[in-house]
Amino acid sequence: MHWKNQDGDLQLHVAVNLFFHYHHHHFTLPTLHLHRPPTSPSMKKRDATSRSHAIDSNPPIYGNYHGYYSRRPFMNDPRLALLPVDFFVGKRVLDVGCNEGYVTCEIAQSWGAHKVVGVDIDESLIRAAWKRRTVVWSSQSPSAPVTDDSAQEVHPDYFPLSFEHMFGSLPIPPNQNRGKHVFPHNVSFRASDWVNNQIPEDSEPYDIIIAFSISKWIHLNQGDEGLQQFFRRVHSLLRPGGTLVLEPQSWDTYKKAKRLDKSLRDKAATLTIRPEDFGLLLSHIGFSLAQHLGLTGEGGTFPSRAALFPHVTSST
Repeated sequence: MHWKNQDGDLQLHVAVNLFFHYHHHHFTLPTLHLHRPPTSPSMKKRDATSRSHAIDSNPPIYGNYHGYYSRRPFMNDPRLALLPVDFFVGKRVLDVGCNEGYVTCEIAQSWGAHKVVGVDIDESLIRAAWKRRTVVWSSQSPSAPVTDDSAQEVHPDYFPLSFEHMFGSLPIPPNQNRGKHVFPHNVSFRASDWVNNQIPEDSEPYDIIIAFSISKWIHLNQGDEGLQQFFRRVHSLLRPGGTLVLEPQSWDTYKKAKRLDKSLRDKAATLTIRPEDFGLLLSHIGFSLAQHLGLTGEGGTFPSRAALFPHVTSST
């Protein structure tokens, strides 16, 4: 590997012969020539202005923040750490408002779920979620723990995270090789307004439905009736004995959120239900009383409360 400067252009010449065993074949990655064109201060300013205008013209009125999880300082989601270790094992899971699929992929990869479906209203976030699935698959570490004696051993199925950035993602093998209930084949994503529309996966009931930090956005966009409709849909699509994992945002966070758009301010003025009323509302629909899991610091920035609401009766 060497650097070369010619006529002001910075070139990175990478020559790596990488052999790895994949589907009983050896692959050699070719020499890559990466060219970085010069960037003037005016170009940087223009690019920053364009990005700013794009953000301003599309405020995240559904809570559809881009890069939401990449800004956080932890690898695993602390809300999942509050759950029993066998909570998702063998379960069919729906993650509503999945954003870029970080939580969805973690459940599918590390928690033993049978099937995990992520749904979000933002199509660009769903594209990022599919990309996240591929990146996580590509950067999986070897399953065996690394010891001092084995540190120098070659793992032919190990593709370091840096290689994914340099060479792109590994291809995902056919599910016949690993099984459809093993990551990455046990996770998929849909772009849909799930509160108002069915997705194909809804044809079978779920064991667990996750609603992390989305109740406020449903409430502000669709009002009291829309929130109740969401809870009723969750109840109707859970198996008897299934569980809603709900992380409601506090009422004081609505004030900042409604500033994003006049439609949110107008809807907020009509709301009579408060987050502290959700438990009673859910019990009327057919859930049992909340089982609170405790507070998560979320990197010390936005403390939040998650709770389990088991499905116990028919919807009223």
